[in-house]
Amino acid sequence: MTKKLIEFTYEGKKYFILNPTQDQLLRIDLEYRRAFAEAVRNGIMTELEAKQIFEKTGVWGDEQEQKVRELQVQIVTAELELEKEEDEKKGKELAFKIMQLRNKLLDLITHKTRLFSSQTAEGYADEARTIQFAVECTVDENNQRIFNSRADFVNHPDTTFTATCYGYALLANAGLKEEDTRPDFAERRWLREHGYLNNEDDLTDKYYKEIVADAIGTEAKEAKKPRKRRRKKKE
Repeated sequence: MTKKLIEFTYEGKKYFILNPTQDQLLRIDLEYRRAFAEAVRNGIMTELEAKQIFEKTGVWGDEQEQKVRELQVQIVTAELELEKEEDEKKGKELAFKIMQLRNKLLDLITHKTRLFSSQTAEGYADEARTIQFAVECTVDENNQRIFNSRADFVNHPDTTFTATCYGYALLANAGLKEEDTRPDFAERRWLREHGYLNNEDDLTDKYYKEIVADAIGTEAKEAKKPRKRRRKKKE
């Protein structure tokens, strides 16, 4: 029996992404080659050509790569500080700082991925391969294929469903599972352990209560500050 790589539910029905057979892998690979050749014939640049153009125009080059490396170093350094921090207030500030740094890093990496995947022959071919993977390997509970062909997938009336299948096929093709897309980062573990995030990684009442308490405390301090008396002007 073919191994089920991923199970997912859509509108109350279960679906599976199966491990492709050798014949299916061959068709998936052929689809990549076909799409790549088509893209090159149509004048779509390769990743190497795109890299050279992006570097010349400043869209993506050494400067952006340096920013990525700097953020990675900052995150690792802050994670080590968080591991040693014993003061909860400082730890909370550090954890949220790491989250901000990680979001900046993710934005940069996402921007780079979109640049190279949406404007290159390799990106075009990767998309074609993922669609073929979804066509070949998506089945229902009865082990029946959902799509008979690429045209069947592309012309399916429910585009939300095909987008869902595409996403899971993309994970399976990369050898990943859904949980692999939600890594348990150090700052999230710390915030959960100290009650600031729940198991779904949503902010808890404790976090919001402290926000309110801090705001009230700040207002009280401001109110206690002595006001400077204005001198009356001599007539």
